[in-house]
Amino acid sequence: MTRAAALDAGPASGHVRLRSLDSLRGIAALIVVLYHCAVTYYPRGLPGWIKHSPLAVLVAGNGSVLVFFGLSGFVLFLAVNDAGQFQYLPYIVKRFMRLYPPFAAAILASAALYELVKPHPIPAFLGLNALAWNAPPSARLIAGTLALTDKPSLQGLDSVMWSLVHEVRISIIFPLIAWCVRRNWYLTALAALILSVFSRYSAFFHPSGLPYDPIQTMQYLFLFAGGAALALNAQRVRRRLGTAPPWSKALLWILALVLIVLPMTPRLGTIAGFAAILIVALCLDPALDALLSHGLATWLGKISYSLYLVHVLVLLTLVQLFFGKVPLPLLLLAAVLLSLLFAELAYRTIEKPSMDAGRRVALRLTSTEHARSG
Repeated sequence: MTRAAALDAGPASGHVRLRSLDSLRGIAALIVVLYHCAVTYYPRGLPGWIKHSPLAVLVAGNGSVLVFFGLSGFVLFLAVNDAGQFQYLPYIVKRFMRLYPPFAAAILASAALYELVKPHPIPAFLGLNALAWNAPPSARLIAGTLALTDKPSLQGLDSVMWSLVHEVRISIIFPLIAWCVRRNWYLTALAALILSVFSRYSAFFHPSGLPYDPIQTMQYLFLFAGGAALALNAQRVRRRLGTAPPWSKALLWILALVLIVLPMTPRLGTIAGFAAILIVALCLDPALDALLSHGLATWLGKISYSLYLVHVLVLLTLVQLFFGKVPLPLLLLAAVLLSLLFAELAYRTIEKPSMDAGRRVALRLTSTEHARSG
C-alpha cells in the first residue's frame, strides 16, 4: 500500500503528486473502522435506516477494501512503470518490507493482548465474537497466521488480514499485470474482469478449502488491473474531469457511492468493483485533489495501513475489558480515537522504519545490479 501517488506528466513537467489518492485510502480505512464499530453496536445486522440511507456509505467496509485494491493497482503501476529499467528483486523487497513487518507486528501484538485480556465470548456481540480471537494464540496458530493462508481458522488473530493475503499474492505477479496493461490496457482489463467473475462464482459456490487457493485471490484481479489501466490513462482522465461540468461529476459520485455499498455476492460484488475503480478515477479530479491534500485527510492517508491493522485489536480489547462498565457508544468512540492514536504510534515505530529499510535495501540491490551490468 504505497504512500503518495505520482502521475507521470511527461519528461518536461516531472511528476504531479496526487495526495488525494493517499487521502482516499485513509478515508476508506476509517470507514472500515466505523463499519466494525457499527456491527459491534448492531450485532444482528445494521438497521434499515442505515442500510437504505446515505449513512450506508460511512459503514461500507467491504466496498472500502475494494477501493484499497484499486488504489494498489494504480500506485503499483506507477512504481513499476516509473522504474526505468525495472528490476524485480528490488521491487519485491520494497513491497515485502512495506506490507509484512507491520502485519507481523500486529499479529504478535494480538497474541500478547489475548494473553493479557483472557477474552471470553460475549453473547450480546455475536458478530464481534466471530471477528477475531476465536482460538488461543498457540505457536502453531501464530506461525500459521504469519504464513498468510486462506484458512479462516488461521486469520483469527486479526481478521482484516484476509485482504492482505490477496494484496501480497497479487503484488508478486503485478509486474506481469503492468506489462500486459502497457501493451493493451483494454484487453488486459477485460481478461482480468472475466477471470475475476469466474473466480468469484467458483469461490462462492465451490470453495476448495485449500490453504493457498489461487481462485480466492483471482476474484480481485480486475481491481488491480483496472487500477493499473487507470494509472496508464490518468492524465487523460484528469484533464477530462478538470473540464467536466460539476453536475456530471456529482452524478458520477452519486452512482459510485450507491454501488459501492452493494453486498459482496458474486453478481453485486462485481458491480461494486466497478464502483471502486470509478471512485479512484473521480479522485483524480484536480479540484478534489486540492481539497483532499491538506489536514486530517492526508494524516489519515499516512497512517491508513497501520489503522487498518490495529483497529480490530483495540476494539476487541476495549469491549472485553469494559463492556457493562462503560456505555457502549462511549466505548466505541474510545475505540475509534485509540485506534487512531495507536495507528500513529505504529506508523512511526514500525511501518515507516520498515519502509525506509526496504528502500535502502532495494537501492543497494539496484546499485549492485547496475555495477554488474556496467
